[in-house]
Amino acid sequence: MSKKNIDYKYFRKSIVAPTAPTGAEDVLNSVAFSDCRQVLLEAQQLWDGLDGARRTRRRGGKMTYGDQWSDLIQISYNKWITEQDHLISQGLVPLKNNLIRQLTKSLVGQFIQQQTEPIVVIPETDDIDPSITDERKIGELYSLALQDAYKNNELDQLDKEELLEFAISAISVQANKYDINPMTGKVGGLVRNINPSRIFWNSGLENSNGSDLTMIGEIMDVPLNEVVRQFAKTKEQAEEIRRLYLNVRPIGLDGGAYENMTTRKMDNLNFLYPYQNNLCRVILVWKIESKEQLHCHDTLDASLYWVDDTEKERRAIKAENEARIADAVAHGVAPEDVLLIEPEWTVRKFWYYRYFTPTGIVLAEGESPYENESHPYSLRFHGMFDGEVHSFVGDVIDQQKMINRYITGDDYARSTSSRTTVMYDSSILENNTPEQLAHDAAKPGAMIPVKVKPGQDLNRMVAPFPNTYRDNGSFNMIQLMMSFIDNISGVHGAAQGKTPASGTPSSLYAQEIQQAAVNLLDILSSFNAFRTQRDTKLLKLIQQYYTPEMYIKIAGKAYAKEAHFAAGKGVDLDVEVKLIPSTNSQQYKAFQDSMLMQLLQAGLIDVKMMLRNSSYSFKDQLIQEIESKEAEMQEMQAQQAAQGLPPEMMQQMGGGQGAPQGLPPPGMQ
Repeated sequence: MSKKNIDYKYFRKSIVAPTAPTGAEDVLNSVAFSDCRQVLLEAQQLWDGLDGARRTRRRGGKMTYGDQWSDLIQISYNKWITEQDHLISQGLVPLKNNLIRQLTKSLVGQFIQQQTEPIVVIPETDDIDPSITDERKIGELYSLALQDAYKNNELDQLDKEELLEFAISAISVQANKYDINPMTGKVGGLVRNINPSRIFWNSGLENSNGSDLTMIGEIMDVPLNEVVRQFAKTKEQAEEIRRLYLNVRPIGLDGGAYENMTTRKMDNLNFLYPYQNNLCRVILVWKIESKEQLHCHDTLDASLYWVDDTEKERRAIKAENEARIADAVAHGVAPEDVLLIEPEWTVRKFWYYRYFTPTGIVLAEGESPYENESHPYSLRFHGMFDGEVHSFVGDVIDQQKMINRYITGDDYARSTSSRTTVMYDSSILENNTPEQLAHDAAKPGAMIPVKVKPGQDLNRMVAPFPNTYRDNGSFNMIQLMMSFIDNISGVHGAAQGKTPASGTPSSLYAQEIQQAAVNLLDILSSFNAFRTQRDTKLLKLIQQYYTPEMYIKIAGKAYAKEAHFAAGKGVDLDVEVKLIPSTNSQQYKAFQDSMLMQLLQAGLIDVKMMLRNSSYSFKDQLIQEIESKEAEMQEMQAQQAAQGLPPEMMQQMGGGQGAPQGLPPPGMQ
């Protein structure tokens, strides 16, 4: 062969046919060829990119809780001060009338009033053998387990607090996991609210439910002993973790963070280092990774599963198919009729988690351990438009600031205007000082001797100065801004519990309450969609981790058969979570009592049946009195029968007792 002139600087095997990626992520196995430090750096960039969202959230929180003069204004080329400091420097008192807090209270009150609870529905299309159990009983079992998780996590309170966060920041985040509940000590599904300032996610989100997430994570501050408990499997690993966090102070030494119950900790949040030196910073990153695998469809049992695309796995699939064909042929079945495993090569996407130390060391990593192959977070944005969110509170901040300005300006006008001012000729003071004259004049029935010189008129020497304060229309503007807040938020006086004006018809007031509830449907329905997303993930945890013993402890032995079925096949079931009105709500109780009263009046049930199923607070005592009276009547009738009295006379002496009268109207407690 002839010798060719080759530039070996560019034509090298490592360049033309590299054996492994040298920089960019390899989509065929992104985990194997990814640089963990690069993942941590990307997470930090995402967290930094949300700085504007955190500042907007913080501003909304300040406005909600009364710090309404904290916005910065520019007073010179390079000098910025708060509005409060600017007013004080001009001799003004920064007053405020916080109406935003009342709006959020009304919103949360509407949510509490419309109590809901989750139920689980299993479609009839699922492959459940009726001889083993049925969909209704399995659905009831899951519903009881989910409601038990509600009680153990105090989700009614957590959701109330999360709704307030949703109204302020337009962001709601919760996380689910299977762990020990620190409040109850019970093992089960655990739910926790997460401060949005600690969360980061990939840029470019456009869906309010977070369905287009490709990366999400959280910065956590936990004690050293908790880090050891979570990640150390041996004593050697525990020692290594202690070395990684050498700078962490012992528990109890707060590292200079002497203030408590303030927002300073969150205001000074940093990505890599905790605010308190006695805590360890752990950074959790969930990211969608990719990997070439075989998607296998086993036509024999209609199952789908993934295996790595390796020669070993391909040989195993081939061997299994050949064994099926051989067995089928031996039984007289044609090879083309055999149900085989059908592998298909593809690049699978999956969620992968990593726990980092601030220095980039990975404490733990792996594919999602959850059967739904997802991350543990439930995420919802309110008012999202082109990737930007708009909060319930943010819509009325400008009107609130205008009210504060009018109040402050009116107060300044009143304080600087002349009123009850008297002008006098100093020649009448004689031996009195001005202070003494003012003191004596303020006394009831005061008599002040004055020497008037000849030719002088006392009315001209002492005269009141007219009041210079004039209403500049500030009151009308304040009323206008308050009406703007009501109209923008949709929370009118009726929804805030205000007393209606005299002569307002009850029908009109009820209509105003209903209209206010309609105006709040936007944010409440969005938040309930978030709760449904959270409950679905929580149910998936229950299906995956709960044992028959846990189900039976929750639901009772009446569900023993369903408990064993759910624990064995529960993960494979397709379930749907719905929120329905809670049986503890006043509306439900009123409806229930009304229906029971109608059944009683129709003679379809007796008094005791009605009372046992009602929500009356006095039902137990009344049932006892009825049973006691019935026992007395039976004893009297037995005595009369022993004396040989006719049945007609016994009935008359019994008084013909029927249903007790005078029950309160339905719904009263």
